[in-house]
Amino acid sequence: YRVLGDTLRVDYARREIRLRGELRQIMNNALAATTNDPHARMSWTLAQFLRRIFLRYQLKLIGWPKGLVWQNLSNITGLARISLLIHLFKAGLMRFEPNTPAERDAARLDPCTAAPGPLFLPIPPKLGHVDIKARRLGTIKKWVAQGFKIRYVRNGPKSSKWISAAAEERAE
Repeated sequence: YRVLGDTLRVDYARREIRLRGELRQIMNNALAATTNDPHARMSWTLAQFLRRIFLRYQLKLIGWPKGLVWQNLSNITGLARISLLIHLFKAGLMRFEPNTPAERDAARLDPCTAAPGPLFLPIPPKLGHVDIKARRLGTIKKWVAQGFKIRYVRNGPKSSKWISAAAEERAE
């Protein structure tokens, strides 16, 4: 059995995947040591990084390469890129440092200021539940338990979750 959080294996399909697991483990260990929280884990999306690392632990990540997009580590491919990240972290060029109250206030107003690098994927808009206009199974089970008959499924046309400005102008 492996220890919880131990992602390194012996039989990786490619060296790139093994190095990615090693990078995750190195960064999680550094984060746990910096925060004195053994359960601290790195977050790889901007929204989660802002909430879990930047604001909760009051840390920022310094030294992310300028030409590399900050995104989920699973989406960063290429042996050279992963090796670069490991080298930067082991050399101390990429590290966690405390952020200031002014940086935290700025990040609350504009989450982009908390990004470790200049290139990052934006935070997607919150569009509500993914099951909008869908029948909820829990509700259906309650109806059946109360003796109601379930009618046919209404699978007609559905409107978009959100409307762009151009579509709104066309409608007027």
